[in-house]
Amino acid sequence: MHFNPCPARSLSLILISAVCFLNHAQAQTLTNIYLAARTDGIAGTGTASDPFNASTPDRYDQLLATYSQNTVFNYAPGTYQTRGWRFRTRKSAGTNCKHYGAGVDQTVIQLVGANDLTQDGVIFGSDYDATADGFELHDLTLDCNASGNPKFTNHLGAVTAIATVGSNMLFRGIKVIGFGTGRVGAECFAVLISPGPALSSRSFDNITIDSCVFTNPAQGNQDGLTCVTIGTTAGVTLTNASVINSWFIDLASDFSFSSAFFAEQCIGNYVQNCDVGSYTEPLSFQPNRWLVQNNTFNSVYCGALVKFHATGKLQDLEFIDNTVVLRNSFARATQAVAVAEPIESVAGLSNKPEVVNIAIQGNSVQAASVTPQSNDEYAGFVIISQTQKYFVDTLTITGNRFSGANTNNGRQIAITNAPNFVTNSQISGNYYDDGTAVIVDSVPPWQ
Repeated sequence: MHFNPCPARSLSLILISAVCFLNHAQAQTLTNIYLAARTDGIAGTGTASDPFNASTPDRYDQLLATYSQNTVFNYAPGTYQTRGWRFRTRKSAGTNCKHYGAGVDQTVIQLVGANDLTQDGVIFGSDYDATADGFELHDLTLDCNASGNPKFTNHLGAVTAIATVGSNMLFRGIKVIGFGTGRVGAECFAVLISPGPALSSRSFDNITIDSCVFTNPAQGNQDGLTCVTIGTTAGVTLTNASVINSWFIDLASDFSFSSAFFAEQCIGNYVQNCDVGSYTEPLSFQPNRWLVQNNTFNSVYCGALVKFHATGKLQDLEFIDNTVVLRNSFARATQAVAVAEPIESVAGLSNKPEVVNIAIQGNSVQAASVTPQSNDEYAGFVIISQTQKYFVDTLTITGNRFSGANTNNGRQIAITNAPNFVTNSQISGNYYDDGTAVIVDSVPPWQ
């Protein structure tokens, strides 16, 4: 044991540590305030018996600005209108601010007044170079109100619910409605948590969407929807991101495409009537495990889809114990799991996009309906690169069950079997519901 001969220095270190601890504790001290959409015109003092008056966008937005950090917002039932985030003007997602509603559809926060091409259109947001660590939403409804905002109706862009970044963020028991995009080229993200290069100096951790509902998007959309995305760009570390136990209901609307969610862990969710369940589009190296487990995808064209760019790389896709009910349509290809090759050209094997590991295990794949004749557009798992524009290191497809006879002549697993495409593979124990073994077909169903 080393004995410190300088007790004065030790005492100084203890005092410094104590001060740092106190400062940290003070920074985490939360102010509790109470809000109501009051009709009596009284401003209120913010107590439970005399809540602040948040009955107009001006009143509510002023409260968000005044209590912009370390605050617990307690909402009475009612509708609270807000102009939301505005670039360099209003940061509506406050650091360490926690919003507790009186219940879904009891407390409604509604976006109004969004009318700019790029500067607004988000209920709770922060600028691209700002953070909102500790931001939380509980037990309320976020109404993006697309049809009531000129940004959507005048075809300027998308209106969405959440666009911010931070660590230790939690969204539990909320409902999101009314999102949409009014402009071609402006994809809609109902929830987007994606730290970019401006925040590469730090890392992000622990972001959870739990027991939430996403439904009733706008009609009249001019582009596509990726409903929930928790991801990052090259050079920014984000860990422990999850979308769990949430419902994504009838998202397709008239979007040009629709996908439900992406996060490091996607577990226990239910998706109904959406083009794609879980979707990622790697532009650079995506290092974290992508776990898609115990979800139900009902009436989808694809359960999980990887769409590579030429510079993309995916460390790991684990598609485990999911139920996938595929649309059985002659008009469009359907797959429970698919990896699409990049549109861009690639030069040489070392420069090709790569999936280090794909594990597809224990899933149930069904057709939503049985066609009168075989449908070559229908397939189960499609790991195909006709021109070998990407490759897979390790591929495991085991213990999956397929049902729905006469769908595509039995081509349920389609894999390119070519040198330098799949390095190692284990494919076994995959059966139809009548006990017949599924055969791997190296020719795509549509050939």
